[in-house]
Amino acid sequence: MQRRRLFFSSVNPFVFAIFGSLLITTNKTVGFQNYIVPRWNVHDYAILFSAAHPTPGSDDLSKRKWIQQRQQQQQQQQQQHKSNLQNKQSGNSSSSVATFNKWLQKLIRSNPSKTVVGEDALRQRLRSAARDETQKSAAVNTVSFNIIMNGYAQQRSIHAAKKADQLLQELLELQQSQPYLRADSYSYASVVNAHAKSNGGKLAALRAEQLLIQMETSLYPAHSKERLTTDVCHNAVMDAWAVSGAPWAGERAESWLRKLNNPTCISYNACIKAYARSKAPMEAQRLLKEMQMLANTTHPHLEPDKVS
Repeated sequence: MQRRRLFFSSVNPFVFAIFGSLLITTNKTVGFQNYIVPRWNVHDYAILFSAAHPTPGSDDLSKRKWIQQRQQQQQQQQQQHKSNLQNKQSGNSSSSVATFNKWLQKLIRSNPSKTVVGEDALRQRLRSAARDETQKSAAVNTVSFNIIMNGYAQQRSIHAAKKADQLLQELLELQQSQPYLRADSYSYASVVNAHAKSNGGKLAALRAEQLLIQMETSLYPAHSKERLTTDVCHNAVMDAWAVSGAPWAGERAESWLRKLNNPTCISYNACIKAYARSKAPMEAQRLLKEMQMLANTTHPHLEPDKVS
């Protein structure tokens, strides 16, 4: 009898933990299963058995640390569950469009790669609105599309640029039947910027040009007196040509520079960059001198900076 007690007191508690976990997995202890928490691991069982069979070197410090760790894990799980619930409530079809847009901005700002999650939520709201005619205008608006397209532009890839372009085309189709949806200058600027940052070469630059022409003709026809400064889009197109690698990139960029009524220093810098990368240093020097001359006469805001 004394030998048995000596044997069990000297056995490491981890042996009992492993033995207990094996019994549970093989379903040999039906009554014992009902009292074990399913999320416990082998370390938890070791603490349990060490409390029942203390060894000479054990103390309460490790148990207190284990209890603190378990409490911290439970708090983290509760916070994560609460956060997921809030995200689900913000992205579902019952929330207002303003709440949905705020959720989109927060989602994409945290990680632009989650833009696809926002697009899925937008499509879900569109499907829900299609079943209820009274909720169409409260489901999404142009800002919702713009946020997602801008998120794709931040990813700087060809695939993301195509996704943004596809979303813009869907917006243009929807505006034919939905008066509350209308592509604006920010919609085009987001997609143009997506192509400019995609490193797609000449094809990306050509597509950016097409979108800019489409924007100018659709938003501001020739007979319309309304005009909007589109420096952002023009600069994005010129920057797309600058990184395209085409030998004529400088000429194409300067043609867009001349279309601006009030070009900025950023506009000139984009065009100079296009000439410099297309191995035309003399043309880049010519634009730099033009900037200096304009800055000294009628356009002081065109003073060349470090980038120039």
